[in-house]
Amino acid sequence: MWLVVSCGAGIGALCRWQLTNWIKRLTRVNWPFATLIINWLGTFILGILVTHPSGLITQSVLTSGFLGGLTTFSTMNVELITLWHNRAWQGFWTYLLASYAGGMVWALIGMII
Repeated sequence: MWLVVSCGAGIGALCRWQLTNWIKRLTRVNWPFATLIINWLGTFILGILVTHPSGLITQSVLTSGFLGGLTTFSTMNVELITLWHNRAWQGFWTYLLASYAGGMVWALIGMII
C-alpha cells in the first residue's frame, strides 16, 4: 500500500508545482495566491472524499497520497511568517483568515455536496 500512496503523493506534488507556476503567471502579484487556491482546492476535495468513502486503498491514495502531496501546510506557514517579517500586516491577516476560515468553508462545501 505504501507504494501506491507514495505514487499518489508524487502526482499531487507535481500537480501543486504545475498549478503554482500557472497561478503565479496568471496573477503576477507578490502575494501567496497559489498556495491559498491550491489549499482551498485540496480541502474542498477532501470534504467530498470524507463524506463519500471508497475502498481503503483508493481512499488512502487520494487523501494521504494525492491530497497530501497537493496541499501544503508548511509552505503556507512560511509564507505567513514572511509576510509578518516584512510587516505586510494587511497581507498577513488576509492570508491567515482566508487560509483557515476559507479552508473550513471549502471543506464544508465539499462535505455538503
